[in-house]
Amino acid sequence: MNIFAKILIVDDEVMVTKTLKTLLKLEGYSNVFTFNSPNEAVEWLKTNKCSVIISDFIMPDMNGIEFLIKAKEIDPNVTQILLTGYADKENAIKAINEVGIFKYIEKPWNNDDIILNIKNGIERTHLKNQLENKIKELEELNKNLENGKYYASIIIPKDFTKNSIQKNGKINVTINEGLNPMITMQLSNALSMVGKGSEINFDIKSINSVTSLGMKAMLIPMISIMMTFITSLITAYLVAINIKDKNKGKSYLKQLLYLLVMSFIIGFTVSALVISIASVDIKIVKPALYLTLVSFALMLLINGSVNLLGKKGLVIPMLLFILGMGTVQLPYEYLNEVWQIVVASWEPFRYIGNGIREVLYQNKDILNSATLSLVIIGVVGIILSIISIYNKKEG
Repeated sequence: MNIFAKILIVDDEVMVTKTLKTLLKLEGYSNVFTFNSPNEAVEWLKTNKCSVIISDFIMPDMNGIEFLIKAKEIDPNVTQILLTGYADKENAIKAINEVGIFKYIEKPWNNDDIILNIKNGIERTHLKNQLENKIKELEELNKNLENGKYYASIIIPKDFTKNSIQKNGKINVTINEGLNPMITMQLSNALSMVGKGSEINFDIKSINSVTSLGMKAMLIPMISIMMTFITSLITAYLVAINIKDKNKGKSYLKQLLYLLVMSFIIGFTVSALVISIASVDIKIVKPALYLTLVSFALMLLINGSVNLLGKKGLVIPMLLFILGMGTVQLPYEYLNEVWQIVVASWEPFRYIGNGIREVLYQNKDILNSATLSLVIIGVVGIILSIISIYNKKEG
């Protein structure tokens, strides 16, 4: 019995509210609040929550049903009990059906009966609140799964014991396969092994499923990035060394135009080749546009490095590529702490890898978690080119 639950009593007769409050205090309930005006009770409910409301039916200004409707609008989970005279019985029954009142109790009431209904009402409100909180938790969990915050969720029943396992007790597992296919495969295999070695039954559900792709789900993002980088590297280098003019500013604008056009060619060509070679049913437009953005950002960086440093400038993008490909496939959590801090926290290819998986497997837009990294790469490339222009002018 929850003796600390809040109970609200509303009746225009002072004697009724005093009597009920005394009865409940004798039963151990200390949080009993009484009002002789339903309007005042409504105002109180706006800033206070309670488990049970007991309201008279016939009251001036506002009858009990009108009051309970307003109370329900404020707190849909609160249990409502209506006190009625015998003559109002028909209306009370109607209120139960239409308003959703928990019980109606005729005056004069039986003390044992009203106490039992209050106990049941408190339990009912508690269960409804628990259910609502659980639904909110599950909604938040699913939202975080879909947003890529979690790889998977495992929901274990509160009473999960050996006996419940033998009675076909289940552990609900939801896996976001598209977030990282490597994690998906390892987790699925681990759960399969646990299930075979015990009596535990896993109910596994997937979102952003890539099971049908098998190993291709891991290879497609990596191959796409490698092909995009190599073609972008060659293209940006050739543009930097071949498109030159006495007017350095004009020359750079021409380079930018070529890079923009070539980024579209690279993005769509790489996407078409990868999808064709892998023989997968993936629509080409979104991954092609994403790889176009990746290619353009990379070419801006490569072009800027070569404009400023010549062939030596290729070291910068190559170093980023070598460091990054070690983090493209692996989940961030798999990397050791030093690598996480020193490399993975800023390495653009890790974000590019996450971005391509979001586009391919999670149906997200081309502007995604990799966008900021791509913008930074592009801006750095433009700054390097601007520095090269002013250096040559001064020279």
